[in-house]
Amino acid sequence: MKDEKLKYGEKEPAGEEERAKKRKQKKSKRKRHSSPSNNEDLVVGETDVSPRKKKKAKKSRDVADKDQESNVEESLEGSLVDGEIVLIDRKSGKVYSGLERGENGGRKEIGKASESGSIDLYKSEKGTVKNTEENAEIEKPEFPFETDADDHCESPLQAYKDIVPFLKDFNERKASTGELCIYDPYFCNGAVIENFNSLGFSKVYNRKEDCYKVWGTSSYPSHDLLVTNPPYSGDHIEKLIDHVTSKSFGNRPFLLLMPQWVHKKDYYISKTKGIRPFFVVPRKRYIYLPPPSFRKSKKSDVHKKSSPFVSMWFVWGGTTQQNERWLSAISKRITDCDIARSKSALRDLRRKGNMKK
Repeated sequence: MKDEKLKYGEKEPAGEEERAKKRKQKKSKRKRHSSPSNNEDLVVGETDVSPRKKKKAKKSRDVADKDQESNVEESLEGSLVDGEIVLIDRKSGKVYSGLERGENGGRKEIGKASESGSIDLYKSEKGTVKNTEENAEIEKPEFPFETDADDHCESPLQAYKDIVPFLKDFNERKASTGELCIYDPYFCNGAVIENFNSLGFSKVYNRKEDCYKVWGTSSYPSHDLLVTNPPYSGDHIEKLIDHVTSKSFGNRPFLLLMPQWVHKKDYYISKTKGIRPFFVVPRKRYIYLPPPSFRKSKKSDVHKKSSPFVSMWFVWGGTTQQNERWLSAISKRITDCDIARSKSALRDLRRKGNMKK
């Protein structure tokens, strides 16, 4: 049939040898028998992965890594050991430095935490901070209530600058014509009043008193809104959330500077379910500093600027209408922070790398 003419468009049938050659070529495309491009080391026989799939797989791994790192950060507990700020992960028993980072930028492990609660620093870390006459232990100022030395760090001025647009807007729209009155129930060394005064807010109530004994009594201070950075130790944060979401607190706005992990706590979720505060997340981590008069000597490492927890503002406008106004209009005036309406929005910020660790 060799002399039979082919129809238009029909190809000459390939011989057996040519068909075998084509099969071999197709098979070689599925397997890598030679060194791949881009100098990548692959195992012989490994299937080809397109650059697009590689990029997608890497992105998935990065997201998983960030989620895992975030979970670790949220489980850390700040404390002072031998005059040094440390971060304790009770789940793993690892102790990290609150001031130093490792070579790869991650947390630097400096010790172990036992089940009994004691902290044992590694030998290489012991003696780095000594309690001598030149480098003395904490001087405890007198307070009319029980305090934890770890809580004595003042919020930076920048943190207050970031919420000024909300304060100014509320002052312009509030029913009373008097000056805006801000209430901070937790006293440290008075820097709160100085910071607000420098920003144009002179009516601030922040006194050295046990706020828990004041709440619910006739001594409760009159105020328009509550702004505070509560102590992170014990159950202070939970008590604060209970207070600002209670009926007695009313429709006052609150702006609370707290660690990011608070939004995952059961007490926060249950108490704020009906009001849904939003989050103001600084693009640059807030740095806290113990009051200069809080220690006898500044030679101690605890005098270094510290940020053991990643913090952000938890904001509620007092009413749904005011809250939506702050979210839709006023938040656009904030240039150094990102705004997150929900937990999922916070997760998106973290995955984009906007939430600092």
